[in-house]
Amino acid sequence: MVVLEANDQLKSDHIGFHDKIYRDRRNFIVEQSKNYTLGDPFPIISYTDLEKETWKSVFTKLFPLHQQFACREYNQNIQILIHNQIFTNDKIPDLQVVSNFLHQHTGFTLYPVSGLLSPRQFLQGLAEKRFYCTQYIRHHSNPYYTPEPDIIHEMLGHVPMFLDPNICLFSERLGKMALTCSDAEISELEKIYWFSVEFGLVGDKIYGAGILSSIGEVEKISSGKVDIVDFNISEIIKDQPLITQMQERYYRIQSLTQLNFQDIFLS
Repeated sequence: MVVLEANDQLKSDHIGFHDKIYRDRRNFIVEQSKNYTLGDPFPIISYTDLEKETWKSVFTKLFPLHQQFACREYNQNIQILIHNQIFTNDKIPDLQVVSNFLHQHTGFTLYPVSGLLSPRQFLQGLAEKRFYCTQYIRHHSNPYYTPEPDIIHEMLGHVPMFLDPNICLFSERLGKMALTCSDAEISELEKIYWFSVEFGLVGDKIYGAGILSSIGEVEKISSGKVDIVDFNISEIIKDQPLITQMQERYYRIQSLTQLNFQDIFLS
């Protein structure tokens, strides 16, 4: 598994960089994922009390915000996960259990990775109904935002939406396009994915995982003081995602089915 340089190690501006205990712990979890091979049992991470408290703090604060600002499909699906005890507020979900549950319902599976993949590799995984997941958790000193994907982002952001057939079909569609794309087209597909599955709005509600897993981002959306424009691929592929800070612009669809009736023209 090829991981982008420096993304399985903390950079000096990361909030946990100067916390040696956090860095060592994160590196330990990263190594478990590095050693994973398709078909093996997933690495079992015995999360610490501090990590569980971080999960609980975010879960507890996000839940009422989701009830108010997340899309109907997200709230229905997270209730399914809670009802089946896949999600609880006091335990970080087991990746294997979650993957098995998703596969049973939509055919998607998870795959543990040590950090960010190249856009091509990440997208091509979606063609096989495979979603790559990190297992480490954000630093406890600022649990309400993370500059990188972590287990909270994967679980509370992506997993409930991967129980929705429209998100699954759209993700798989982008993945299959990525199998034959040029590098320039991959960049455009990455932006389409970013401004939809990661940071998209449906009507006045949230479906993007990057918003759903960030209390700060949800509160920014709920303030009404944001730039929201209609979903337009010709505009999206000219836009610039903000990787380590909150977005300046959000794209809105009218229903999740719109994603799969959208013509995707690449340069």
